[in-house]
Amino acid sequence: MRLTAWVAIAALFTGCDDDVLNMQRADIGVRDAGAMDPLGLQAGMTFGYQARLTFRDTGNANEGVATYDLEVAIQSVEDRGSGQSSVTVTVTGMNTFTQDWTDTRDFDLWVARLGPSRGFDQIDLAPTLVPLDSIPEQPPGEATKALPQPGSFFLDVRDIEALRTAWNTTHGSRQPRVVDPQNTMSGRWLFSYDGAVDRDSVFFFPDEHRRRGIDLEFDPRGFLVLIREEVGAETGTPQATAEIELVSGP
Repeated sequence: MRLTAWVAIAALFTGCDDDVLNMQRADIGVRDAGAMDPLGLQAGMTFGYQARLTFRDTGNANEGVATYDLEVAIQSVEDRGSGQSSVTVTVTGMNTFTQDWTDTRDFDLWVARLGPSRGFDQIDLAPTLVPLDSIPEQPPGEATKALPQPGSFFLDVRDIEALRTAWNTTHGSRQPRVVDPQNTMSGRWLFSYDGAVDRDSVFFFPDEHRRRGIDLEFDPRGFLVLIREEVGAETGTPQATAEIELVSGP
């Protein structure tokens, strides 16, 4: 999978005596903000996302495509400092295109489970409480989607070490990484893994291709900017790719 490039820290720096070179390992990092600093998420913030999903069957014999739009708006913020902070959000969105996109192709994708990738998916307009102290998780796979699934959209990065430990423990056999903004080319927090997953996560792919590679990038303030996902064969088919990207917001 083409994962987000790491920033190579090389000895090519020339400068004055004030230059500081941080030689920290990419998978260790430092706290981006103190635990008692104000939360970077505020009421009134609105985030517009676009998602694109593609599935290619064995030998590229069949291809399915789906796209959707999603808008997530923060209605209120509960900032408890070092406690369990949360935001309350409302979510709207719609499917914008489907072509040969089936339920089975939809089911295995993290990005598909986040929004209305099928033409008949509906979103509950009621406000949703989102705790900020948990790592991003693939939404549950259900025959009928329970939307919204905003758990992947916001984090409280003030306690990044707890999030890092939980991510690495959960995905220990899948080359997990949590990389600090100063060590990524995008300047964002990066959560990623790439490896075999169990049947609950990838159900319809053959056993030998039951794998997922995923990058989740978060703005230093704690909101999702990008998810890139690949499921299935590392090269060739069957393979599905999906992406959801922030196209408007703070």
